Amino acid sequence: MVLQTVLTWALVLLQVQAAPGVRTQLGRHVHALELVHALPSTDASVKVLCWVNTYDANHARAQSIKATWGRRCDKIVFMSNVEDRDIPTVRVVAPPTHLHLWQKHRDIVRVLWREYGDSYDWIFKCDDDTYVLVDNLRHLLASYDPTQPLLLGHRMTLQWWELRRQFEWLHTGTLERMEPARRRAVEETLEATRAQGGLYYTPGGGGYAFSAPYLKLLVESLDEPYCLPDEIVPDDWAISFCMRHHGIEPVDTRDAQRRERFHQYSPERIYFEPHDPEAFDHTVYTSIYQENNWFSDHFGIGWQNGSNCAAPDTVSFHYIKPPLMEVVEAFYYPPTP
Repeated sequence: MVLQTVLTWALVLLQVQAAPGVRTQLGRHVHALELVHALPSTDASVKVLCWVNTYDANHARAQSIKATWGRRCDKIVFMSNVEDRDIPTVRVVAPPTHLHLWQKHRDIVRVLWREYGDSYDWIFKCDDDTYVLVDNLRHLLASYDPTQPLLLGHRMTLQWWELRRQFEWLHTGTLERMEPARRRAVEETLEATRAQGGLYYTPGGGGYAFSAPYLKLLVESLDEPYCLPDEIVPDDWAISFCMRHHGIEPVDTRDAQRRERFHQYSPERIYFEPHDPEAFDHTVYTSIYQENNWFSDHFGIGWQNGSNCAAPDTVSFHYIKPPLMEVVEAFYYPPTP
């Protein structure tokens, strides 16, 4: 079965190479992708464990990652709702639904710390439709101290009113019904982050990297009220909510021109997304930041499109599924004659 899988993905790669030019196959994605260069391989001093979230219906994506960028990680681990020995995957005991991603995340980080501890300097987490330039990631991580608890990714803003609305929805319209210690954590976070527009966090689709000390501290904190142990909340902002109580916020990973290195959206979208601060319903809102859109997602941070959408040493792009995964791989790593 393993040999059959290898042969299948080798055939896919050959089909990509034989199809019309790679640039043509990339379509409108090419404009952002050509702004980025795959950096040369570095030495093995920066040890990276890659963690990919998947589930049974998407295991073909996991095979695609194994055949492309996943080969460049020091180790890659696929976390799923079922065990699949052909990949292989690690079964996580949590419902495979978007609502339960925080509970899945809590189980996974415990497994990672139990099985690997600080054997790796960094853990890179992403989804099964993320393409990663692992050598670019290593170059970036080499600039940071892995002995410190750090989180690096694409920073976004969870506006204070969105954060409050999430908990009010969970607790029948009011924070009064929350357990007192947890309610205090929510109210303190709302107050502390309101001046900057909300909670800064790193969305999981674009991927993010955290150091071994960060993982250790997160695992040790999971059952604390400020880590929302049994709330139904998104995992990516929940970890930032949790770790903010230790004074740890996501690092700004943009380059000197404020171009992003981790991308929560597809190459096509980050390049062509309109940058119009007047593009909102003026009969409902008084500002574009009052509705859910790219502007509100980056309140207090900002974002750029067009030729400034991506740093030349970009690390990751989201919404890259096979066969596009193989086309992007062929674009950055052309097969040698």
